[in-house]
Amino acid sequence: LVEIGLWCAYTREQITRENADAIAKRFGHNSGDKLYQYYTKYVIPNNRFGDRGSECKNNNQIKRIKKILPLLTEEQMETAMDELKMLENLTDKEY
Repeated sequence: LVEIGLWCAYTREQITRENADAIAKRFGHNSGDKLYQYYTKYVIPNNRFGDRGSECKNNNQIKRIKKILPLLTEEQMETAMDELKMLENLTDKEY
């Protein structure tokens, strides 16, 4: 669900409380509420590439972004790659 919320944020597919269950089911999950929570977190850019407080958490976020890259359009991928580089640079510098 985390990656789906992240993907929806990059693709600008809006998730609301009303459509969250349907979107979760489309991807084989049941928890629309949890998906909505992830989406509302990741729709804010700093929550996608900002410091998570530890090297491990940052590296997990880097893996999530890399995992969804093949699912993005070229324009969306450009944004994701820029954010990925910022998070990688931050992680290298801080930890």
